[in-house]
Amino acid sequence: MGSKESKIEETLSLKDLPQFFRDFAVRVEKALRETDDSRVNDLADFSKIRIRIKRVGAHVDVRVKVKRDSHDNRAPTSPISESPGSGKVSYKKLKKRMDRTFESFSHNFESGLIPAAATLESFQHDAQQMVTYADKGQPYYEEFTKACSVFLDACWKGDVSIARAGYQWLRKLKNACHDRFK
Repeated sequence: MGSKESKIEETLSLKDLPQFFRDFAVRVEKALRETDDSRVNDLADFSKIRIRIKRVGAHVDVRVKVKRDSHDNRAPTSPISESPGSGKVSYKKLKKRMDRTFESFSHNFESGLIPAAATLESFQHDAQQMVTYADKGQPYYEEFTKACSVFLDACWKGDVSIARAGYQWLRKLKNACHDRFK
């Protein structure tokens, strides 16, 4: 899934259009609830869905475009930006990426959903790397690591209420750390 956009294009009879929407809604719902990493698809991590319907006589042309941001939260296959010679992602880029991940967690929990498996794996990787920066919040790292463990365990088990509480704990720690070390 290297592409940032996928398309569905179909020509349907007018009477088949409602069923198309029902089927599409089921696909979106399933993608958002799926936690098996092998089943994550473009619908799970969308940033924008655009649907265009054009009537052509007794038929309709339907085009659906699904876009992901170029900064999606999937687990990276290679470091995005490394500091020269250090082998680490730069702190600034890692912090921005984690901020986007926290924002996506917030949206998930507002909808009562557990974040996608790929997002959780990426977060786990980023969190492990974040606690290696000595002068960027070290007094918070031990508690942050515990909060990550609680949060991720709850997510993997599908327990939305404990995952939400773990997320709130992480957010509180993040805000306290950023207030102190900015």
